[in-house]
Amino acid sequence: MFVTDTSVLPTILIVDDQPSNILSIEQAISGLGELFFATSGAQALVIAESKKPDLVLLDIEMPGMNGYEVCQALREMPSMANSVIIFITSHTEPEKEIEALRLGGADFLHKPINHPIARARVSTHLSLQAKTKQLAASQQNLSDIAYNLPVFIAHWDHQFLCLYSNDREGAWIAGAVEQQIGQKIGQAFGERFHEQVEKVLPALQESGKVTFDTSMRSPRGFLRYVEVTILTQQCGEGEQACYLMLLNDITARKQAEDALRSEKERIRVMLESIADAVIATDADGIVTYMNPAAEQMTGRMASKYCGRAIEEVMPLYVGQTSRVLQNPIRVSLIEKRPVGMAIDTCLARADGERLNVEDAAAPIFDQYGDVIGAIIVFHDVSVARQLAIQMTHIVNHDSLTNLPNKVLLRDRTENAIEIAALHKHRVALVMLDLDNFKMINDSIGHSVGDLILQKVALRLKSAIGRGETVCRQGGDEFLILLHEVHDVDMVGQFCESVLATLSDVYLVGDKRFNLSASLGVSIYPDDAEDIEALYRHADSAMYTAKAAGKNKFSFFAHEIEEGLKTKHDLEMRMRAAIESNSFEVFYQPKYCTTEEKIIGAEALVRWRDETGGLISPLSFIPLAEETGLINRIGAFVLKTACKDCLAWQALSPNLKVAVNVSAIQFAQADFVCFINAMLRETGLSPSLLELEVTESVLVCNLENMLIVLKELRGMGVSIAIDDFGTGYSSLTYLKRFPINVLKIDQGFTRDMLRDESDHGIVEAIIRMAGSLKIDLVAEGVETKEIANELKRLGCTTMQGYYYGRPQPAKAFIASLVQSNE
Repeated sequence: MFVTDTSVLPTILIVDDQPSNILSIEQAISGLGELFFATSGAQALVIAESKKPDLVLLDIEMPGMNGYEVCQALREMPSMANSVIIFITSHTEPEKEIEALRLGGADFLHKPINHPIARARVSTHLSLQAKTKQLAASQQNLSDIAYNLPVFIAHWDHQFLCLYSNDREGAWIAGAVEQQIGQKIGQAFGERFHEQVEKVLPALQESGKVTFDTSMRSPRGFLRYVEVTILTQQCGEGEQACYLMLLNDITARKQAEDALRSEKERIRVMLESIADAVIATDADGIVTYMNPAAEQMTGRMASKYCGRAIEEVMPLYVGQTSRVLQNPIRVSLIEKRPVGMAIDTCLARADGERLNVEDAAAPIFDQYGDVIGAIIVFHDVSVARQLAIQMTHIVNHDSLTNLPNKVLLRDRTENAIEIAALHKHRVALVMLDLDNFKMINDSIGHSVGDLILQKVALRLKSAIGRGETVCRQGGDEFLILLHEVHDVDMVGQFCESVLATLSDVYLVGDKRFNLSASLGVSIYPDDAEDIEALYRHADSAMYTAKAAGKNKFSFFAHEIEEGLKTKHDLEMRMRAAIESNSFEVFYQPKYCTTEEKIIGAEALVRWRDETGGLISPLSFIPLAEETGLINRIGAFVLKTACKDCLAWQALSPNLKVAVNVSAIQFAQADFVCFINAMLRETGLSPSLLELEVTESVLVCNLENMLIVLKELRGMGVSIAIDDFGTGYSSLTYLKRFPINVLKIDQGFTRDMLRDESDHGIVEAIIRMAGSLKIDLVAEGVETKEIANELKRLGCTTMQGYYYGRPQPAKAFIASLVQSNE
């Protein structure tokens, strides 16, 4: 009885136009498989197409399509090629059974159905089919294994004609497998290979197996190395022997062997050529190899000393004494680890001279982890010692200025603090940062900046006394360590002398530079008890000096450190605000008194805190410039202002927007390209954009600034001088620079009606601007009386609370609409 696994039951299709017959057959074969039923030939074909039954019980006599026609249609289906078809008939005529067999039937069941016979026959056919499937699967597996083996397998007859090949892809013999069958071995692999096979035939006939290596060309033309194995087989009783041949591609192995030989030769040449001495020994410390450098250094030739103990070839001593040192080779062999030479090791040459040597020995292990020898590499230490001195200097000194670096300063500071603690005196650490040095690097170039730093280093070295240390810790920051401070007032005098020394003009080529510095002082043990606090507090004091106006020095106070923490927190919040787009742009109107309307606006950045309140620009703009964040903030303001100004043109054609530009932004090498790109992106005409700069920006780098401003004016962008009169005002630069507008600082306009000096300054600026044909804008106009007086003096464009406070874009549009009514 055929037993099946319920999870893989065979499928059986019963086809009969009589339901009673189907029921009878179902009862006979119940449990032998998953049963499907059809009452017509057409229905049977549909079910067969989808279910692909393993066995079909097919009635011959059916209306429409009879059983013969259904059988023929089933056999034409590729999926039914291996299915078993058993005809069911009530006829016993031999000719009908012959026709059924001719059409592909496998057996017959006669009506009425004999249940035991029907069950036995169906079970037998299903069992045979299952075994046939297993055999086919096994054959397919063997075929797949053969075809996918990484070796070539072929079966040849006694004349070496190919009977079988697994070279399905044609990797060994050109052409498909079908084309390879019947080829002679010489035709397949060439006559040279055939001749090699002929030579080994006697040995093959004697032992039944031969193996040899050879080379051959692949069908694609590349050379491969092959291991050939041929075995004799008996093809059949009384027939001549056949041959089974396996070809294994050993190209990689051959290439590895060649590479190993090449590597050995390369190592030999390298060892013969290097300047270091190399000696190899076996596991007993007997010398097996010496390179020429070892022969020269020891004064002993390999031809004479190979085969002797390492101690005879390389006797070692402690310095120039008679104390013998154990050779590192011996220690390495015993302890099975790399071993370095002891300090002050000397090698006694054959002529008695002693050389200072150093380096190390290491054991050699085989593949099993056993020590099979050792190698020692050594050289004359005098060169290494000189190099070590140089390296120590490099590690401890700044490469640009040759001053001690922070590493060396830390060591000296720790020593100074220890001595100060012992002798009850003070140590002072002065941090020095050059003011606005970044602008020199950005505008003139780092090469000039480096030359200036070198000059600063020379001046600082000349300013310190013997025993003091000045170091460069990076960029334009320097540290000065005053080792023994007995009078704090002397530290202040020292700082003043440093500021004076640095203030002299710096000449680099034909250029002159004026520099200043900010100094911060921290004193041990008054301000700090360790080096970290001493450094941190000097840094805090230095920032206090910068905040006080630069070119100053400041001593540390605890309030300074708290201020720096607050400053750091503000910087972090400002970075977060940039990422979250928390900045806004407000606009303050510029009013023309002759036209009696708004003719422009100044864009002003605003920042709201977490509660919605506004943070004063005076709190974050200086920090933004110091940290470089002003570039990102400035780009946001410029882009927003350009977009808003473009939108205003529908309300007030030719209305301009003014945007403040810091010195940091101007120092960017691609500033002009940046402005041009922003105008193209927003679509704003250059004639509607006005850039406001302070006088300090202009005088920072006159030549470079002149080029930038001319390029901007060439684009059509207007240039305004902000806060005019508060900086280094000069008729010379007003004449040279392409300036469109002067903005009179609000410090003069607010008190001009009460202070004669301020009134005189405003009047002089207005007359000067008229003479130079430069437009004017008066800032800080807060009353009608001030506006009338300015208008009387000749200034007609004004900006201030009298005409409007800085306001968001929507509020400014409302003001603009009202102004145009």
